[in-house]
Amino acid sequence: MDNELAINPIVFSEVVYIFMRYGKKNVNRVFELLDSFIILDLTGEIVKMAENFIVKYGLFPNDALILATCKYYGFSIATLDSDFEVCCKSEGC
Repeated sequence: MDNELAINPIVFSEVVYIFMRYGKKNVNRVFELLDSFIILDLTGEIVKMAENFIVKYGLFPNDALILATCKYYGFSIATLDSDFEVCCKSEGC
């Protein structure tokens, strides 16, 4: 999956929520953008990994699911969220 962009349902939800929260009326615009991403499934194994990341790094559940998804599928994470700095470095994401 070289140079492909991917998100999981958690990222989808967070992006749409922020778009709607800040008064954007035409939600179809954000759907068009998100359609260019591969949607990665959440699995039971990802959920178990997320549980570990919550305990190990003190991540919130959504952040833990995002990190676990990246690690499970072998993707690097692209984020401006400083909550991911230490855990991504430690987990190789």
